[in-house]
Amino acid sequence: MRHRFLLSMLLLLPAGFPVFAAAAHVAASHDAAPEPASDGLPLRSREALDAYLAHYPTALDRLPPEARAWFLAELDFGPRGLRSFSFGELAPELTKAEIAEVQRLFLDAPVAARGLDDAEAERLRSARARDPAMAVSAPVAAGYTALVAAGHDGDTVVAAYDELSGLLPTGNDLEAIGTGDLRVLFRATRRVIDHDPAPARVDAAIHIHDVLAARGWAMRNDGEMAHALLLRRGDLASAQAFAARHPALELPPLPRIEDAGVVPDGAPAVWIVDPDRPDVLTRQAIDLGAHIFIVSSPGCGFSRAASEQIPHDPVLGPLFAGHATWLASPSHLASLDALRDWNRAHPDAATAIATDTADWPLAFDSTPRFHFFRDGQLVATVDGWPAEGNREALLDAARASGFVAAAADDLAP
Repeated sequence: MRHRFLLSMLLLLPAGFPVFAAAAHVAASHDAAPEPASDGLPLRSREALDAYLAHYPTALDRLPPEARAWFLAELDFGPRGLRSFSFGELAPELTKAEIAEVQRLFLDAPVAARGLDDAEAERLRSARARDPAMAVSAPVAAGYTALVAAGHDGDTVVAAYDELSGLLPTGNDLEAIGTGDLRVLFRATRRVIDHDPAPARVDAAIHIHDVLAARGWAMRNDGEMAHALLLRRGDLASAQAFAARHPALELPPLPRIEDAGVVPDGAPAVWIVDPDRPDVLTRQAIDLGAHIFIVSSPGCGFSRAASEQIPHDPVLGPLFAGHATWLASPSHLASLDALRDWNRAHPDAATAIATDTADWPLAFDSTPRFHFFRDGQLVATVDGWPAEGNREALLDAARASGFVAAAADDLAP
């Protein structure tokens, strides 16, 4: 029996509430909200956020109204504060400095994130003010709202995406679509790929990007994300071809691949990132067997906290040292230098890269996520690493999957 121990203290894409309903609630509450202290950050509740936005300007004011509503709808607050934070509506619209300003509303310290450069932001905002083709049409806005509201329910996300794409011209004819709608379609396609990474979905995203690039409206981070989609499915040849088509992106060269033994087609496998061999990735097959896989990212603050605390736990430390693999999505091929630095500094949580997410019976859409396998079958999953840690949930999962005996209950952290 599969057990799930869920605590969604995640840095993720996406988490959904009905978007315009949430926006209406914010507007209705402004008149009655008491004025909060301007230094009362980070904000720990939806009510505190509503009151703050009612009285103070923020970088969120630079978002188009629909993108602002989508972003606010995805924020998930728990008793201790924010539990999930999505960059999905920020990166296409705000500069990195503005995104850091938004993060400071909710987080103790901002983390690195993609965003527009200053020139891109100025050009985009100027064009949106004078060119109707840069606007998002009402049908597309409504369709994307439904996609955001689908949250993490894969079937609902796919259905919402298919309904949204049904509003647009069929086939490869994207020329009739306005640039504003096409930019939203690119975001939507990236979202659905988190739940349905079929090659046709990835190919669609690359095609949309290339049409936007031909119009001059593919931003640098759009190109980096499109490239990462190809890397995420382990398609190094297509990633290299994409980089050649878009030399202005100056995408980093990819290393050569060496195989450690036989790697069967379709079997789960990883690339080993050796900090001392920067020009080489070693591909190695993985036996799911009795194993713990932690989907993580050095860029995720919660992943970093988990990887720094778990090795010092008297039970989890030895358990993870003997049975766990820290695992990143193939998109991390686009930031190998950062991953090498991480592995050099954190040998107890050295992170490998999955070669192809389609070959793995687990999801890569949020971090950190802990997957416990027994006899090659997924038995338990634990999501997140809150400020107080997630020790008890991990011990529960370890017991359910036969890694830890009940006597571990008596061991103090």
